[in-house]
Amino acid sequence: MSIRLTLYSRPGCHLCDDAYSTLLALAPDHDLQVSKVDITRDPELLQRFRHLIPVIDIDNGPLLTPPLTTESILTALVETRQ
Repeated sequence: MSIRLTLYSRPGCHLCDDAYSTLLALAPDHDLQVSKVDITRDPELLQRFRHLIPVIDIDNGPLLTPPLTTESILTALVETRQ
């Protein structure tokens, strides 16, 4: 069963770029559908996540905030699948 993830980010955020690269690398082996949302395009998202990005929202799972590591993402995926 595929898991949908949303990465909340903004342009020029190297941590966001790193998180996106990590998610794309994990996607094939873990059946992930990854989408990226630019928080600067939505005032509500900008207010909510301005100081937290990058944020990974796992459908039916946790909301992950920094520090984001491959291990923390994989742990959250395992918990989501249980």
